[in-house]
Amino acid sequence: LRLHGFGLKTTALAHPEIVDLLHTADSMAWSYAARKQGRNANDWREARDFVRRIEDRPPRPGPRRAA
Repeated sequence: LRLHGFGLKTTALAHPEIVDLLHTADSMAWSYAARKQGRNANDWREARDFVRRIEDRPPRPGPRRAA
């Protein structure tokens, strides 16, 4: 299955277990700061910067699975 994560928070995108299950994802979080600070929330550079922030974060450890 090619799953799409609709409206994911950045905390979900920090979990490799979640990201590995998804083909695509979207979120309004990418433009939140721009909207609140009066910048253009539709600017592609806001989206690019959001992707970079997500990709550059260290992954959060997930729950331990029984062996």
